Amino acid sequence: ESLQGLCHTVLKAASTTVADLQSAEMVDIRHKVLEHLAEAEGRLFPGPQGALFLAEEFEDFTAMVKFLAATDHERLEAYMERSARFRFHALRQFLETKELRPLFFQALQQFKVPQATIEELLAPHPELSWTMDLAALSDTSSEADWETALQLVERRAVKRLQREAGNAARRDVF
Repeated sequence: ESLQGLCHTVLKAASTTVADLQSAEMVDIRHKVLEHLAEAEGRLFPGPQGALFLAEEFEDFTAMVKFLAATDHERLEAYMERSARFRFHALRQFLETKELRPLFFQALQQFKVPQATIEELLAPHPELSWTMDLAALSDTSSEADWETALQLVERRAVKRLQREAGNAARRDVF
């Protein structure tokens, strides 16, 4: 508890000095403090409860998603339900963190995410977009549906490769 209190004091002083909770400087300070607290709590307790409390208080969405995904899915879903801004951040973090990607696909169904938002989120991850195109099909889909979906994926892949022509590393991924 005293470590949590110390971390709270450090974050309070930093937020008073910096004033903007989302400035790069404050994000860096907050990230380091919360990570150290979470690490210490992990050695003593089953979850980073104090770090989560401070992440909530100081609006660290990244830490909140990380800690809640590991400890409390219901609370994570409640935050996503209440705040579109938090939901968008969580969806982006789910995509960027391989272990959390299954939560991305679950959240798409649960929260009825608009197609434009899905496309924006998936833009840096075309392979997942293509996977979703094919996942929409089933064993009962017709041969024509499969052909159409595969042709769509092929067209998108070719377009992406053409855009990545100067980037050998990305091109090799495809």
